[in-house]
Amino acid sequence: MNNAQHDTVMPADGSVPVTVAIPCFNGALTIGRALASVAAQTRRPAEVVIVDDASTDASRKTVRTLQQKHRNLPIRLQQLSTNRGPASARNTAWDRATQPYIAFLDADDSWHPRKLEIQHRFMRSHPEAVLTGHRLLYPGEPAPAPPPSRIAARRVGPHHLLFRNCLQPPSLMIATQAPYRFPAGRYHDEDALLVLRMACDGQPLYRLDAPLGSTHKPAFGGGGLRSDLGAMHRGQLETLRALRREGRLSRPITELAGLWFRAKHVRRRVLHGLRG
Repeated sequence: MNNAQHDTVMPADGSVPVTVAIPCFNGALTIGRALASVAAQTRRPAEVVIVDDASTDASRKTVRTLQQKHRNLPIRLQQLSTNRGPASARNTAWDRATQPYIAFLDADDSWHPRKLEIQHRFMRSHPEAVLTGHRLLYPGEPAPAPPPSRIAARRVGPHHLLFRNCLQPPSLMIATQAPYRFPAGRYHDEDALLVLRMACDGQPLYRLDAPLGSTHKPAFGGGGLRSDLGAMHRGQLETLRALRREGRLSRPITELAGLWFRAKHVRRRVLHGLRG
């Protein structure tokens, strides 16, 4: 059942009714690029909420400087007193969002200039959609051609997401009133658990076939939380256990997905070793 409510009234200033949520932990060197990509949007968001997850670098000072630089963006900074992880930081922004849609951007990623324009237009024209995502570019991939005027989109179900999570955080736009949150306290695979819970519940999730964002780190082993392959693997297995406990997955599917995750973990170990 779709419990989300969509407000289709456009702000008078031509922006889109979207809250941009940016969790930041020690992101002083990268958050400028992320915010610049928000400021460059063809349809700017109604608000930006940056949640500093108890950074130990100059992140807060940097954000204060960027607030002055990007005066055309209504940026709010929320500070957490203790480090709680990306899931809790995103939830903090979600709880404080004032707009009918919320879009997530990590402090070390960036967006295509038309990302909010295109994604909000799709969600506005598909009021049943609770969540949408899109393709992302990874390091080394060529810059994309301009998005076409008509972008294909397909509904994504739980079994597809189990074996290939194609809805990554920097691509997500969600109806703010959807009755879900990221699993608090989780540092790995927290995004997959969120979207899988929604998909298993029958919520309409869509993926737009256009690269509307870029992640500037490899899919695994490239620094940050993705550098700990063992923790990533344990996070995936915990996602399966949680969905099974909640009755959202059958035992056979849980066991099959567990075998797939173990094979994928071995492959990642091999590839990481070959890199260097």
